[in-house]
Amino acid sequence: MRIARRFRQLLTTLGLTYLALAAWNGRVYRRTHRLEFPPPLEGDAGTYEWPAGRIYYTRRGRGEPLLLVHGIYAGADSYQFRKVFAPLAERHEVYACDLLGFGHSARPDLRYSGALYARLIADFVRTVIGRPATVIATSLSGGHAIFAANEEREMIRRLVLVAPTGSTTPGVYPGSIARAAYLGLTLFPDLGEGVRNLIASRPFIRYYLRSMAYYDPRNVSEEMVEHAYRSAHQPGAEHALIAFLTGHLNVPLGDALRSMPQPLSLFWGRHARVTPLEQAECYLTVRPDARLHVLERAGLDAVNEEPEEFVRRVFDILEGREAGAAGEQAMAEAVAGRA
Repeated sequence: MRIARRFRQLLTTLGLTYLALAAWNGRVYRRTHRLEFPPPLEGDAGTYEWPAGRIYYTRRGRGEPLLLVHGIYAGADSYQFRKVFAPLAERHEVYACDLLGFGHSARPDLRYSGALYARLIADFVRTVIGRPATVIATSLSGGHAIFAANEEREMIRRLVLVAPTGSTTPGVYPGSIARAAYLGLTLFPDLGEGVRNLIASRPFIRYYLRSMAYYDPRNVSEEMVEHAYRSAHQPGAEHALIAFLTGHLNVPLGDALRSMPQPLSLFWGRHARVTPLEQAECYLTVRPDARLHVLERAGLDAVNEEPEEFVRRVFDILEGREAGAAGEQAMAEAVAGRA
């Protein structure tokens, strides 16, 4: 009898908690579902009707094409490139897309994966741009870009990756706990939406940007926080975010990184915390010909903390004047600079 009573109490507590969570989600929805969500960048807006969902992108400039692919986190979209989009477009035709599940793109309820995003990058270059392009991608999207480049060896001519995330060894796929979490968050929508509402709150976004993404917290403006907040609360944005949080967007990079023939340039903020500079060694070990560029006064989001230096070095790379060391020498110099 005592066990049965405790079991009923547990079920009652869980039920009341779930109802409270649903009520909180409803309150957040009423405050956010009509928020204005302006375009992330200034340029010619377009859409690509990809089989899995509509992809929003912005195009600007003329010349050799570049594709900018934002990282993956709560509130991510092509707004991440706001400081470099127009400067890069002074010499190149630049495309910046919102990935499926983010920003102004469609946010369908489907099984998101690293392979899905790699396919999106490859299809976008081949179908929308239609000619060989350089791909500039940040964090986890850098790993997806490596997979895409290995598939599209003619259409993706070079990779420029900013603190890419991934593993050069097998075993990066979700374990049993992560799979169980994914199942629970998808079977019970209010749980998934509740997780989104928690990590997409303004205080959490502000904390993440100031304490984890940026070297100098003074570079984090309230405008940035507000844009990420509005982006993260678009209907359906929780689906891709759940896949990200449970590890379903991870990809093993070793084989693709080793076999892709395209030149590879790596950018890292000296003070990156989430993906520290030491992780560049994994890429340089597999690809000793890759060039490493360390931006001294930047953290994880080196593109926005040192935009002028980033653009200058990208122009040098694309115009055949890339400086810096490769392989073991690059890592040795990076470590010496940290000391």
